[in-house]
Amino acid sequence: MNIDCSDGNSFVEYVEHHFVGLLARHGFNPVQCASDFGGRECALMYQSAQCRILFTLIDGSYDCSLGTLDAPFPGHSMIYLDGETGWYSMLFLLEFRTGTKLLTRNRIDRIWAGELDSFEWQASLLEKHAEALFQMFAPGVPQTWRDGFARFRQAGARTENAATYRFTTAELVLLTQYLTGSIGHLGPGRQADPGADAEALRLAEQNLLGSGLLVRAEGDGEIDVTSRLATLLSAALSPQVLCVLRNTGPDVAGEEVYFSFSSACIVRNHVDTQGQHVFSELANLDEALNGILVAGGVRPGQTMSSAGEVQSLDRLLDDRQARVTLLVVADPAQPQPQVQALSWLIARGGVWLVQESADSGAPSARSVDVAELRQMLSMTLSQQWAFVR
Repeated sequence: MNIDCSDGNSFVEYVEHHFVGLLARHGFNPVQCASDFGGRECALMYQSAQCRILFTLIDGSYDCSLGTLDAPFPGHSMIYLDGETGWYSMLFLLEFRTGTKLLTRNRIDRIWAGELDSFEWQASLLEKHAEALFQMFAPGVPQTWRDGFARFRQAGARTENAATYRFTTAELVLLTQYLTGSIGHLGPGRQADPGADAEALRLAEQNLLGSGLLVRAEGDGEIDVTSRLATLLSAALSPQVLCVLRNTGPDVAGEEVYFSFSSACIVRNHVDTQGQHVFSELANLDEALNGILVAGGVRPGQTMSSAGEVQSLDRLLDDRQARVTLLVVADPAQPQPQVQALSWLIARGGVWLVQESADSGAPSARSVDVAELRQMLSMTLSQQWAFVR
């Protein structure tokens, strides 16, 4: 059942290791696969006579989703798993059918600690419920359950399902200008900031009003950003603590991801491969730490049998899959902000923390497991947060 997926072939092998028997018994065949960021984001789709099944790896999260035979392959576009794009998370469907919360905080922690294999667990659930779930999407079967599922997801919205927004550059410019008060409604006689593309901003305003992210006040018609989005963007624009993560490697072109911390919320933002600006609200510090690790090339549960081993940095650089630099900045708006830095390599199947030599000798790197690196990140963030408080 193999399918070539370039940088995503290891993901294909991982999927087939856990699901190959089930897929074969139910007549599924591979249809399409796509990978991005050196294989750190992948989508793999199979199809049977009844339905389609989609396996994804996004931001370190492994998901199995179901859709009808016309559910579109997402490629490099945003994937929503509540049915908005035709795909329904298998876990969400089972929670809906059984009334039992499956993706608990305890399970998430166990997956990250390497104590629970995400797809092994999901495969065991699908084995038990495959017939019923596949029948929900079969041709000719009325999908009367969809309205109930939508109400279930809205009523049970969890904090970990935080908001994610994608904006074009024009939309982000416009939102920023509204937040800072430097622009009014772009109607007759009103001008955008000098140098801005007025037509692009007008179209952006129409799109944002249509999506409900900009709202027009009754009476005077003044336009403003919705409160939730305003809180998120304000945290990203004026954070109290800012993490700047830069990831470079043979297959990574120096991508940067930003994590902004304020007393109101935590925000992750980056520019995706289509040039869109992606902002995600994170539920808590744990989710932020997980996001930093994933952006830094670290896999959930990744360990090294030789933890504590020290190697010359020069020796490791030729074998690296990624080199990561993380700057943690307290009060970034200040002329001389407080900055701490961490750097690590992904090489030889593990994580290596870069260490500067105390005697000005050649820099080295020490192998660490994920738990140790995560603890160091937590301590660094806590120290910087204490500095601004």
